[in-house]
Amino acid sequence: MNVGNGAIIRASDVSRGQQSLELAADVVIVGSGASGATAARVLSEAGLDVVLVEEGPYIRPDELRSDVFTNARRVWRDLGFQLAEGRSMIGLLQGVCVGGSTAINGAIVHRLPEAIWDNWRATTPIEALTDLGALHRVYDQLDHELSVAPAPDEVLGRNNELMREACANLGWQGNPIRRNVSGCRGSAHCLQGCPTERRQSMDVSYVPRALRQGARLVVGCRVGRVRFEGARAVAVEGELGHDDGGSIDVTVRARTAVCLAASAVQTPNILRKSGLGRRYPW
Repeated sequence: MNVGNGAIIRASDVSRGQQSLELAADVVIVGSGASGATAARVLSEAGLDVVLVEEGPYIRPDELRSDVFTNARRVWRDLGFQLAEGRSMIGLLQGVCVGGSTAINGAIVHRLPEAIWDNWRATTPIEALTDLGALHRVYDQLDHELSVAPAPDEVLGRNNELMREACANLGWQGNPIRRNVSGCRGSAHCLQGCPTERRQSMDVSYVPRALRQGARLVVGCRVGRVRFEGARAVAVEGELGHDDGGSIDVTVRARTAVCLAASAVQTPNILRKSGLGRRYPW
C-alpha cells in the first residue's frame, strides 16, 4: 500500500485481513471542506507533513450520476435530511465527501458583511485575532485563487434575466451573485456535484494542490475521537469503512497539531465524544 507523499488512501488499498492502520504526520486535519482543505493547502506548502482525513468518498466527475437520489445517497449527510432540534426543527445540509459541502453547493461566495463584523467586534475579542483589513486581503487572495467573480450573462438563464429587469423597473439595486467558478457551462447540477469540474470547490482546487505538495488524504474514514496526552491533542482515531460493511481501525498521530475542521456541527460532536468538555471545562 502506498502511504507516501501525495497518496490517497482508501479501504481498498489496505491488505485483506489487516485490522488496523497507523499513520503519522506533523499535522492531522479532520475534514476536507472549506476550512480543512485550506489548512492543508497552506500547511503543506509551508513544508509541513500533513494527513487529511475525510469521512466520505472522493467522487470524480465520471462517477457522478444525473439523478438526485443516487448522488444524495453518496455525498449528502443523511440524504440531506439532517436536522437540528431546538425550538423548531431546522434542516442542515452538509456534504460528506472530499471537498465537503463546497463540492455540492451553488458556488455562491459572499464576503462577511461589515455590519456583522461590527457586531462581532462589540461582543467578542475578534480584533485580537485579525482586523477587517487583513480579512479583506485574504478574501482578495481567495478570489484570485478560486476564480471568484460575478456570474456571467451567458449562464444567468431567463429567470435571472427577468429578475434583473424587475429590479431595474422598480429602481432597486441588484447584481449577479459572485461564484467560485472558472468557465461555468451552466449544467445546473451544482447540488449533485459539478460534472465538468468548473466549480472551484475544494476537491478541484485546494485538496489537489495540497496533494501535489506531499499531503496525504485518507478517504472513507469516520473519525470518532481525538486522543489526548494531558492537555495536548496527539492523535485522531477512527474507522475506515469497507464496502462489505467491515472496517479497519485507523490511528493518525500528530507530531505538532491536530486540526478539527469537520464543520460547525460535526467538530463539537467529535470533541464531545473525546471527552473534552468533561476534562477541560474551560
